[in-house]
Amino acid sequence: VDVGQLNSLTTTFSQIINVIATLVGSLVWMFSIDYVVTFIILGTTPFLFTFSVIFGNIIRKRTKIMYDYVAERSTVAQEVLQNLRTVRAFDQEDREQNRFMAIVVRIYRLGLVLIFYAQAYGVLNALILNVATISVMYIGGDKVVNHVLDIGDLYSFIMYANQLTSSTKGVSGIHTQLMKTIGGTQVLISLLEDDTEDLDREIVPGRMLDDI
Repeated sequence: VDVGQLNSLTTTFSQIINVIATLVGSLVWMFSIDYVVTFIILGTTPFLFTFSVIFGNIIRKRTKIMYDYVAERSTVAQEVLQNLRTVRAFDQEDREQNRFMAIVVRIYRLGLVLIFYAQAYGVLNALILNVATISVMYIGGDKVVNHVLDIGDLYSFIMYANQLTSSTKGVSGIHTQLMKTIGGTQVLISLLEDDTEDLDREIVPGRMLDDI
């Protein structure tokens, strides 16, 4: 299991705090300028949340499967190295090589699948936010023409909306990284639990006395 994924949690949480602060600050200023247009931006929240849940579950499950294969790859390599003489004696080099490469190919394909889902999630988020930005410009422009909203306020609102959009796009990357970390953590915990169970089975009360 790539334990480096766990070490990235500190960086991920610091990015989350930064993004949350930016989101809250932008929303406060946008509400102070025009609350009606701000609700248009907030209307994208249910769609973003739905996509986050769907793609998050897919990425987490695929990451867990990929790390299972990574652990299996390490196990196969360790077994071959420990029994190298036996493998050569029975002329099993090609068989073991094919078995190892088959696992590597599975890891590679799962990596491509993860990249696809991560990029698809980012594209959908960007599409929704761009549609919301165009709607804001259209409705805000209509208010400027009707002298309901000042053009300077509209410009400021669009600037804050762009800041909000950039922060939300950053959330998609953070969410993807967090789901990968959770998937790797689940594999690591399962491996630790398996090791603990093996030790419990090996250490049986009275066994050492019987051996003596």
